[in-house]
Amino acid sequence: MLGQKIKSKKLIISRVDNLGDVILTLPVAGAIKENFPDTQVYFLGKPYTRPVIENCRFVDAYLDWEEFRTHPERLNATGADTILHVFPQRQVAETARQAGIPYRIGTSHRIYHWTTCNRLVNLGRKNSPYHESQLSIQLLRPLGLRKMYPLDSIPGLYGWKKLPAPKTPFKHILRKDRFNLMVHMKSFGNAKEWPAHCYLELLRSLPSERFNFLLTGTAEEGEAIRSEIPEIFDLPNVRNLFGVYALEDFIRLIQYPDGMLACSTGPLHVAAACGIHVLGLYPGARPKHPGRWGPVGTKAEVITDTNPLDAPLNIPVELVRERLLTWISMGN
Repeated sequence: MLGQKIKSKKLIISRVDNLGDVILTLPVAGAIKENFPDTQVYFLGKPYTRPVIENCRFVDAYLDWEEFRTHPERLNATGADTILHVFPQRQVAETARQAGIPYRIGTSHRIYHWTTCNRLVNLGRKNSPYHESQLSIQLLRPLGLRKMYPLDSIPGLYGWKKLPAPKTPFKHILRKDRFNLMVHMKSFGNAKEWPAHCYLELLRSLPSERFNFLLTGTAEEGEAIRSEIPEIFDLPNVRNLFGVYALEDFIRLIQYPDGMLACSTGPLHVAAACGIHVLGLYPGARPKHPGRWGPVGTKAEVITDTNPLDAPLNIPVELVRERLLTWISMGN
């Protein structure tokens, strides 16, 4: 159900989930500004993701879901005439309806959207051949935007701005004479992770005179790594940064290394948006495959395994090593 084309002056993009998902939604704001430059774009998100939302030059204002979910009338007070439910959530959809936002766009594949939205888009994601960032833009059809953006055009839609340096000192951890590789081994359990012993084997096999390794994650993830592979912290040129940086400073830090190695996790997508080298380690099976959830950037690459989705991530260490050495031969 598309109805008459919407001419929106103030539009809310709603995505109140995780960091990587929000990064992959920023191109929606870019597509709006490219095609409807006079439209103001608000982004409804969680406080956790506020730093990346506010760093997008295509977003005019951040809206805090924690505030609006208990006070729907404040959502109406924004003056928005349209809300785009990129990530379907019943409570957000009900709140937008209660707030009286005139145009409420959502996928027809959620039954509760039939009563909470008045513009439905027939958009199925699970079996689509397209990437998440491309699919989200398809929700703009009721505004008259019906083209499918090619994947190589997505990096230009992030609107990523160069962030100030982290408040926590960081320059001492980087080496001008090494390739500074950020190694982010965990994902809060949100993705299939490469086994810890593979990271240990990889770092041991890479030439220490060519690499500076930055191990990143939360303090809890650091403790988990220490319990599994304590030897990794004793390797040459390894910097233990677990738990050192708060999220906002960590996002700022990601801009400065030469590359990142990680599984499918938010920091990997931030790094891709920043334009540094990224290598994502992914399962090859749907629905977690990189065709849907891979990093999208000018220097983004992935390696996939061939195991079933419920099996451990099985990617040969040598394959990862060869790809990382290629980055050095390219001169960054």
